[in-house]
Amino acid sequence: MVWRKLAVALVVLVGAAAACGGNAGEEIAERILESGDNEIGDIEIDTDNDQFDMSIEGDDGETVNISGSGDDEDFSMVIEGGDGETITFGTGEIPEDMTTPIADGGDVTSTFTADGQMTVMVQYPQSMFDQLVATYDGHFTGDGVNRYESSSNTDDGNVRTVTWVSDDGNASVTVSDCYSIDSDGLDAVCVAVFEGGES
Repeated sequence: MVWRKLAVALVVLVGAAAACGGNAGEEIAERILESGDNEIGDIEIDTDNDQFDMSIEGDDGETVNISGSGDDEDFSMVIEGGDGETITFGTGEIPEDMTTPIADGGDVTSTFTADGQMTVMVQYPQSMFDQLVATYDGHFTGDGVNRYESSSNTDDGNVRTVTWVSDDGNASVTVSDCYSIDSDGLDAVCVAVFEGGES
């Protein structure tokens, strides 16, 4: 079973279950998923107020567990695959094994861990752009790292992007102006940090 493929459908169907409400919504979402993909064996959905849990068993025996809580800006969701893969949306903890520095003053918006690979997305106030660039300029020093810088104009303002990529492809960081989750305006800085060897 390709569990990442299911993740997209699950986000939509969890919303559908919440909209229908109660046991009826849960049953509708379960039937849609079970009948729409021949790789899915069984699905269990349990919702309680602003919290839900979902378990999906594939025909190959692999199980994917999804849990979420909150609403609107406080919503978060965790998807755990059968082989230890974990994706967190909305909030998340920085993986303990991550060695790339994560500056204080930001909000973790999503994390992904699988097969020894880790990705963390963090949002900061736009005023921290230069400070963040200086942090990663200090971290990625010497040979073996490529640095890219670009700038583009949009209707909402200028978007600056700086990216560092190791030659072996096992580490990268991108710092970029981005749209704030809170205001929907181009008034934040998003940092994407990746670490991991070949899977």
